[in-house]
Amino acid sequence: MTNPRVRFVPPLLVATAVALVLVNASRATFSAEDLSSDAARQRVDKLVRLLEKKDGDGFWSLVVRIEHLGKSAVPALVARLDSANEKTRLGCAKALLTLGGESARDKATSTLGELAQNAKQRTVRIDAIQVYGLGSDDDDLDVVIEKLESLLESETDPGALIALCRTLWELDNLQSARDKLLSLLASRDPTVRQEAALTLAEGGQYENPTVKNVLRSLKKEPTTRGRRAEILYRLMKLETQLDDRLYRGEFVPRGTDAEKLLAKREGRIRDLEKQVRKLENRPARSSRPGTAAARDTPEDLLLEEVLAKIGKLYVDGDKTSRERLLTNAVKGMVHSLDEHSVFMEAEQTKDFNQDIRGEYPGIGAHISKRPDGPLEILRPIYGGPTHRAGLLSGDLIIEIDGRPTPTLKLDELKDLLRGPRGTTVTLKILRRGWNDPRDFQLARDKIALNSVFYESLPERLGYLKLTQFGARSADEFREALDKLEAKGLDGLIIDLRNNPGGYLPVAEKIADLFVNGDLPIVTQKGRDGDGEQTTMPTPQARSGYAIVILVNGNSASASEVVSGCLQDHRRATLVGQRTFGKGSVQRLIPVESVLGCTLKLTAQYWYLPLGRCINTLRDEKGRVLEKGGVVPDIEVERELLATWRLEERATLRTNEKIAEYVETHFQKLRELVPLGDRNDESRYPNLTELHASLDTHALRADVRQVLRYHTRRKLEDERGREFAFDLQEDNQLQRALAHLLEGGGRDAAESDTWRWLAGNEPQKPRPGGDPDAE
Repeated sequence: MTNPRVRFVPPLLVATAVALVLVNASRATFSAEDLSSDAARQRVDKLVRLLEKKDGDGFWSLVVRIEHLGKSAVPALVARLDSANEKTRLGCAKALLTLGGESARDKATSTLGELAQNAKQRTVRIDAIQVYGLGSDDDDLDVVIEKLESLLESETDPGALIALCRTLWELDNLQSARDKLLSLLASRDPTVRQEAALTLAEGGQYENPTVKNVLRSLKKEPTTRGRRAEILYRLMKLETQLDDRLYRGEFVPRGTDAEKLLAKREGRIRDLEKQVRKLENRPARSSRPGTAAARDTPEDLLLEEVLAKIGKLYVDGDKTSRERLLTNAVKGMVHSLDEHSVFMEAEQTKDFNQDIRGEYPGIGAHISKRPDGPLEILRPIYGGPTHRAGLLSGDLIIEIDGRPTPTLKLDELKDLLRGPRGTTVTLKILRRGWNDPRDFQLARDKIALNSVFYESLPERLGYLKLTQFGARSADEFREALDKLEAKGLDGLIIDLRNNPGGYLPVAEKIADLFVNGDLPIVTQKGRDGDGEQTTMPTPQARSGYAIVILVNGNSASASEVVSGCLQDHRRATLVGQRTFGKGSVQRLIPVESVLGCTLKLTAQYWYLPLGRCINTLRDEKGRVLEKGGVVPDIEVERELLATWRLEERATLRTNEKIAEYVETHFQKLRELVPLGDRNDESRYPNLTELHASLDTHALRADVRQVLRYHTRRKLEDERGREFAFDLQEDNQLQRALAHLLEGGGRDAAESDTWRWLAGNEPQKPRPGGDPDAE
């Protein structure tokens, strides 16, 4: 399920970011104290010249002095946004965020975005990233996040990466930013590793062992970094001590009255419903904030007083319409209940329904765009208009209806590609090997995104991946399972990693395929235990083969229902990491007073067959009372590659020699995709010579992975279906396969197909960093 955006602020911020609190907090007027325009220009000239010579805290102190000049300094600051000196542009842009009107702030934001992407001075680029993100207005937030996300995909400098990750995590809790920080924990540079760990800890991510070790090692340093670590270490210990007092597997901690806790949570929902009813029944009022109206309670008086003062005093009048303020107040009111309850406006409701249905109108392609580059088709959605027209993975879209793609943003390009079903769009396509681009006319269609991917494996094993519990997922799952069983099945792997959930009835139908007996599938309980509903399994259940379910920290909601149910019924073994801990039902309630809006409210909790509540319970301050989720039977951490190896792989993917090698040896390489190359380099013709010609620090194992990546894309286009997994890069899946073989009395070491899984050790370079050593 989708979550509302929360601008999260960690307990600590780095020194540069501390200065940014003035951006949105100090937009006061400077009427009496403002200097004359000439005096302001002269003072700006003097201070700006000093900016070029200052670094660190001295630089930001000067920026604050410039801000104290007042609004009369704005024209001089705007004029210096075109300066050749990057530090000058950074300092002036930051000051304009505080002093400028809407036009000046827009120019400052644009300058900061350009510096964040292209500044030659490393420190300027890192500071610009943080000012650009943390100094943005809410109205610009989507644009800022899109810009920073695009930088995250291509950034290679660890310092800039950490700044990007920190900013994106604070702005939007972006999971890819967290994952990137986790990958930096494997950096060879201790400074990078330590800063990544501190940043994760600031976001409350203490569970990683490297994070804990860094906090322990740094907390005694007599430095600013040491003081950061000491405070974070104390916070971690407090949370750990609270968790240690919990009973393992129980609903609430020792001494807590479960019914009272549930009643308290549901009581907050009752309060919300009362507030909504009051708003619905209130007489119509003027759209101008502060208009007198009927008042019933002190809370009504408070609301009207705040609206009136905002309408009278707030500097930006465009933001003070009563409709806007009340809508945001309702959003905050709903989200104060818990992180899963949300008020969705009409457009958000439309997007939510589209996501959960797994359908949208368009041309059917996964696309990507590098800055100032054309649009690339990463992969057609097989069966959609792009695939039917013969377009392939790797094709470049250089024009859409005559508009050049390098000059447009990704969101603009998406809007051009999507449209009503049956309408047409003309794409100018350039493909490797073509001398000139060619035009393709595609009719837009309703695109159905598959949520189930499957593969039949040797020795009667099967793999089935479910990406969400959407409207069509139960039927897709059953059809895929039928095909796997038709080929003979002794063992099945169900992959629920990174599955955020979806419809509960779909989860119940999928779990019911495998369990029977007297235990339920799931039980729902609402306020004070009211509305309890238990779903029991039907008599028929598919049996005769073992099941392993893969889970991780992003397996949530309906994923936890299925995995926890099969675990309690002893029908499946769980492999991976503890799940997310979202065991609650969100009821979708249309808001009658505003057309198209929806209230998504937590109405019930889910309980697994043996009585465990999946949901992580928190008090009103957000502190964990009971850690939820489903604990796997076999815990396996996902192996993360060192950042430098990931960077080398990304660079190699665009290497022309790699592309030529794949074209030349495609028939041999195609045999290496379904199950990997079994760590056998001899299966790659002239691999040593290719590696030597690439001028790369990447290991040969990395080169092999990139070759398989390109081969996989060509094979997917050929067969018209995605591959469900990459076995050679997935140690959790390897462990699941080994467990299935062991459970069936088979030894991987005795199988020609699976022998390479037995004792498969990660390859490491020899001392000295020889890139040829694997």
